[in-house]
Amino acid sequence: VADGKLLLAVSAISGYHAGDLAKKLGPTLGLKGGGSNRAAQLGGAEANRIEEYKSALVSLIGHA
Repeated sequence: VADGKLLLAVSAISGYHAGDLAKKLGPTLGLKGGGSNRAAQLGGAEANRIEEYKSALVSLIGHA
């Protein structure tokens, strides 16, 4: 969290492309960013939306 904005880093996990995860998650919370298959960055959402981000990520990858 910086200046009330949420900054996120996504690392690749087995079977997933970090850049693709970032592209799919970004619009969910109004984030912008991207990256490669191994690492990606997102930013711009209000920090109080972190729980929404977590839920969206769990939904996208299918487990907690």
